[in-house]
Amino acid sequence: MAASDARDTARIVALGHEFHRAVNLVADSDRLARLLAGIVHQLPNSFYASLESDAATTASGHAELVAALERRDDRRARARRNP
Repeated sequence: MAASDARDTARIVALGHEFHRAVNLVADSDRLARLLAGIVHQLPNSFYASLESDAATTASGHAELVAALERRDDRRARARRNP
């Protein structure tokens, strides 16, 4: 949340990327990796920063996703959407 409080766009983007990369590695899905690679290269970093800018909502959504993954609840993990 420090990056968000400081409005450090570069750090927000880097942290979001690290989180989603870890999730994608755990998912071990070639289809997901190809889809995301195509999207990532088409959108500017500022787009990702705007998605991650609401730290409280993002943190809550990320925590729910991690909890579902830890429980190996793939249905819940797939259904998890950021508000």
